Amino acid sequence: MAVWDNIDTFCPEKNSFKNWVAAIAKYKSIDYKRRYLKLLEQENIEGLNLASSWSGEKAIMEKVIPRVNSNSISGYYPGKDDSG
Repeated sequence: MAVWDNIDTFCPEKNSFKNWVAAIAKYKSIDYKRRYLKLLEQENIEGLNLASSWSGEKAIMEKVIPRVNSNSISGYYPGKDDSG
């Protein structure tokens, strides 16, 4: 449809028809990708389950910071206990 809508802008002295159509397709695809990415940025994440496994976080922290005991790690995550 974009080719037909813009046929009056085609100039055979500047470019071949196939290159002109390819350019329209290229810019249409760029526009489509921009619209898609914009929609992703605006997506509502309220209903997504973003919870993580406390036991996994705790195990990683204990490996990275071996001097920290489990009581002080629990302090970083209020309401979490050592049971996982």
